[in-house]
Amino acid sequence: MTQSREKKAVRHGLTLLELVIVMTILVALAGIAVGMFPRLMGRAHIASCAGNLPELTKAIQMYEATSMDGYPDRMDTLVVGNELAPFLPFSNGEIRGVFVDEPTSDEVEALDRAGIRQVTVMSTNSGGDWHASFWPYNASPEVGAPLQNISDSMNLAFLDPGVAQAEGISTNGPEDRFVVFGLGSPCRMFGRTINEAPVHFSDGLDGNPNERYMRFVAVFQVAGHVRNPDWVEGDDPADEFIPSPYRRARFRGVLSMHPGRLEGVGSHMEEYWEEVEADQVQ
Repeated sequence: MTQSREKKAVRHGLTLLELVIVMTILVALAGIAVGMFPRLMGRAHIASCAGNLPELTKAIQMYEATSMDGYPDRMDTLVVGNELAPFLPFSNGEIRGVFVDEPTSDEVEALDRAGIRQVTVMSTNSGGDWHASFWPYNASPEVGAPLQNISDSMNLAFLDPGVAQAEGISTNGPEDRFVVFGLGSPCRMFGRTINEAPVHFSDGLDGNPNERYMRFVAVFQVAGHVRNPDWVEGDDPADEFIPSPYRRARFRGVLSMHPGRLEGVGSHMEEYWEEVEADQVQ
């Protein structure tokens, strides 16, 4: 008895209908991905920036703990002449709460006792190796950034106590004085307690590190309230603490530069969850 065997036709590739269905699915997925990409990028920027803040804080604290001379110096002044550097990430012509002032002689001594004696001199674009974030100095990297001894006749960047408190830095009153320094690559701690100086890559064009100084900043308190040596039990409680310069500057934390503002970890977390909630609503 003979059995007929049917040869099964071997099909190569897809039919036109199947190809159209696959392409339609891919286009739909691509549309979803493109729509989500900006929000995912924004969330990644926020998370990365928030992660750098505690790492830099620990690196500064580690430097102070292992150094015989205090905190790292040779940080950036954030000032050119008598104004904030024009390439900082301004919004409407300002960075909220940051202003230029001359330190008092007591504040200079407080920084000196904390090991902060020299700063790098920033400059506007002078060609060559100049770069708003990576090398904002009027010298080549081979020569090194120009340095200047801190004195009461120079300008430094200061942070308003109200803004400092809003970003998680403890304050006791409007008399508190906070100096803000940029953590650029010449800072002594880089290569010692942390490998390199991170740059914050903002998701907006106004935070482009090629055009704006998108570094992190360290905040040091140089004056504030101290216990009144003349106060005794029974006196007015409001007089127990009085405004005074600090004998030694105190490190208060690290903030990141964003267009028009400085932000701490709390603000980054708030932004992150606002982004997540916005995605859920959509």
